[in-house]
Amino acid sequence: MSIHGFRMTLVWEGGPERPPGSLPELLFRDRCLMCGDCVNVCPHAVIVLGEDGFPEIDALARGCSNCGLCAEICTPGAILPV
Repeated sequence: MSIHGFRMTLVWEGGPERPPGSLPELLFRDRCLMCGDCVNVCPHAVIVLGEDGFPEIDALARGCSNCGLCAEICTPGAILPV
């Protein structure tokens, strides 16, 4: 994406890993309500709320099974089915 000749990326380099199906970072942050529903529904406790209040994948937890429950519960649409 470019604005007046400047290239802008929608993914933050080195940022936290978001749940599968998450929108690009800037859109994700715009839509996510930080409600924690995706954290509560995750059967493997892989999704946690980060220091910034947004959901992210816990690097120390077991792997995500791509069950899609986080996408189903995300009513604002920050996480979409994969």
